[in-house]
Amino acid sequence: MVVADAWNDMVKRLQDIHKAIKEDVESRRFDLSYKTHSIVDSLRDQTEEVIRGQRKCVNRFQTLETSKIKTGDVIYLQICSPQGAAFNSRGSDRDICQEETRIAVLKLTENWCTNPEGEVIFWVNGGAAGTEKSTIARTFAQKLHKVGF
Repeated sequence: MVVADAWNDMVKRLQDIHKAIKEDVESRRFDLSYKTHSIVDSLRDQTEEVIRGQRKCVNRFQTLETSKIKTGDVIYLQICSPQGAAFNSRGSDRDICQEETRIAVLKLTENWCTNPEGEVIFWVNGGAAGTEKSTIARTFAQKLHKVGF
């Protein structure tokens, strides 16, 4: 009977090992399931946060788009400019265009200024120094100033 007892002991040990392995697998399966759910929950929270951020951006953009309503659909930007930079800050020592000169280009600037669908920037380009680009700009600024713009 000694041989049978040895076999019974081995079977018992194998059953105990099998049980321990099965419990370990179940424990790991539970841990993995819990970790997976935690990761999924975290990803869902992060996704919702990104979506909220995108919605805020869209709302802010729409607010900017609709805030063009002030004074003729123009957005005024408060830009700090150096003292003396305004067209009339230096008194009359700077020239403006003489009457009945530069009519075509001044008409272009007027059309640009009064067209709400026009470009945002009017670029005075071309010409070397001394070709009156600054004089045209000062004349245009003076016209705007006279009409309270």
